[in-house]
Amino acid sequence: WESPITASFITDAGVGLGGASVGPASGDLYWLERRPKEGGRSVLCRRAPDDETASERGAVDITPAGTNIRTRVHEYGGKSHTIAKDVAADGSTSEFVVYANFADQRLYKLTVGTSADPVELTPKSAYEEDGRYRFGDFVVDEKRNRLLCVREDHTKPEPANVVNTIVSVALDGSGQMEVLASGSDFYAAPRVSPDGSKLAFITWEHPSMPWDVTRLCVLDLDAPPGAEPTVVAGGGGDTPG
Repeated sequence: WESPITASFITDAGVGLGGASVGPASGDLYWLERRPKEGGRSVLCRRAPDDETASERGAVDITPAGTNIRTRVHEYGGKSHTIAKDVAADGSTSEFVVYANFADQRLYKLTVGTSADPVELTPKSAYEEDGRYRFGDFVVDEKRNRLLCVREDHTKPEPANVVNTIVSVALDGSGQMEVLASGSDFYAAPRVSPDGSKLAFITWEHPSMPWDVTRLCVLDLDAPPGAEPTVVAGGGGDTPG
């Protein structure tokens, strides 16, 4: 007897939910849906139960059809999108999302609530090869109108030659990038201070894992280019908790 309840029947029916966040301007709830029936792609959704196009989960899709929000930073992925507030000259506010698209590992900026196409933040004019860089753990530096994130450089794809840094990425689609922190094997969790003056992040070295030995570092964002971060915790066998 062949059961009609197959493995694909079970997995296709289950939409994975994660990455919940609240819009900084609207207060709306956003989340990621991983959809087995759409090839497992991850879609950013916004809660809108009264919208006539809302799904059975009371949400509308924000990212375009075919987009798959996922980053390959550290191979197992990382934070693959962020939602930020935009303030217009007249003082009105809106929201935009920056995300990594899995197919090309490039960054895109999409203004929520408009029909405009996403702006490619890392276009081919900046570098030709898809996947040369991978990006993750995003945070917007509102004071300087730029994205801050972890970048993996796969120009030389052998694992021993992959270079990890923390960089800034312009939000205007120019593809301009600046390395803010370098020299360690791995970086994670960049966060901007409430006053916008400093950047905190975690770093560690091979062969340690992030639960073995890490360092918590702080970088002055107003310091001249090339300034070294300050280690404020960890190292020597410790991991900041």
